[in-house]
Amino acid sequence: MNTFETATLALNNTPFTAPNPQLKNVEEKAKEFEGMFLSQMLSLIFEGIDTDSTFGGGQGEKTFRSFMVTEYGKNIAATGQLGIADAVKTEMIRLQEEAQRK
Repeated sequence: MNTFETATLALNNTPFTAPNPQLKNVEEKAKEFEGMFLSQMLSLIFEGIDTDSTFGGGQGEKTFRSFMVTEYGKNIAATGQLGIADAVKTEMIRLQEEAQRK
């Protein structure tokens, strides 16, 4: 069973069996957050690496490096192995449920 089949709708605590667009949106945003987080961490790593002539070097490589690092972050997040998105998604759902109760 996947998350969509077993999860409870956070806004009204109603069980459901069909995929929920609200839950899917939470999952997508959590994955997006993980990708941005990883991109920021990777940019710190690449900050100290000079460009070299192997890939052209110069200002062009410096300019497009941020795009490469962003894609690295997205690809690592897509694997789901770090679990950051899962933790963020769980917290987002918990906060929604808490707000609904108030």
